[in-house]
Amino acid sequence: VADMKPGEAKEKWLTIKRMARTNKCHPNKLSPDKKVKTLIETKDDLFRVLKTKIKPNTLSEYKRQYHFNILPILDGDAPINIYETDEGADNIENALEQIRGGKEGTKNELERKCRGLLHRTFKYAQAKRWIKLNPVITNRDMLPTHTPTHHPKLEWDELPGFIEKIETFGWNSPPQQVLCTKFILLTAIRSGAAVRLKWNWIDFDKKLITIPGSTSGLKRVRGKNDHLSHYIPITEDIEKLLVHAKKWRLSKDYVFAPITHSRYPHLDPEAPNNFIRGLGIKNKDGRPVVMHGWRGTFNTEGINVLKGELDVIKKQMGHLPEGKVNQAYDQSQRLDDRRNFLTKWGEELKKMGLTL
Repeated sequence: VADMKPGEAKEKWLTIKRMARTNKCHPNKLSPDKKVKTLIETKDDLFRVLKTKIKPNTLSEYKRQYHFNILPILDGDAPINIYETDEGADNIENALEQIRGGKEGTKNELERKCRGLLHRTFKYAQAKRWIKLNPVITNRDMLPTHTPTHHPKLEWDELPGFIEKIETFGWNSPPQQVLCTKFILLTAIRSGAAVRLKWNWIDFDKKLITIPGSTSGLKRVRGKNDHLSHYIPITEDIEKLLVHAKKWRLSKDYVFAPITHSRYPHLDPEAPNNFIRGLGIKNKDGRPVVMHGWRGTFNTEGINVLKGELDVIKKQMGHLPEGKVNQAYDQSQRLDDRRNFLTKWGEELKKMGLTL
């Protein structure tokens, strides 16, 4: 204690008082050799466990949420049991409100993710018997109601103008960025999986692309269904695009190489979105459109205009059968039906001006 500065000693004493109040005992009765875990230490312990259970990209996302959203507001160095008190629970709710952007904030999805991550952290602390109660509210009846918003999509009559912009202004963007975007237009695969496409996954003889289930962007759960690969039938249009991509083969492994020096060995997952944003694409409602909204277009217009079967379209989009039983017994990939649908889809896009 003699080496402490006055401010440090005061903070130490306040911590002891809070611990005594939490444990409902006199400060002198606290065990001096019992170290209480902090929020940061609890989070780190949880992440060491999750590292063996979830995909690296998901873990990185959890770390970013803590680093950029949670810890700048909550005291990560405070003992975990401090948040078990009424005051601590209020601090958590106030922090989540700030993350949402205030009482009238609109960052509901970000707040939902941070709330879930904090709840998981404290649930881990409960299992380790570091705390008795989980201070994070998850009861929907006690939370503000909001209507989830889906990614804006384009309707059929908006597609010609969209494709015209791609063809008119695409020359000013790196070829691999434009080619990857067009690959997504033809296949409706998520950007995260598209940019990770590898040459050795492509079988030109069998006219088939096999993407391992562990690939980021497929939305598989590690250890549960990430053994299920996603298949893309190769149509003439898809093959033409892939052959053209070989001319820009800047990577031995990946079809779409990074544009410049990048933290990724492949094209940045945000590159297709950035391309579309740069074109200023908006739908009839004036809402900016990103690549994930294209999946909504593929699903809706594929059924309404091309009269495609929902099951065929869902399988092409990478959706797995719902429920463990269906996943266990539904082995049909319907590749021929999907190839026929993708052929029709590609023909329609070419009629609207898409070049490959």
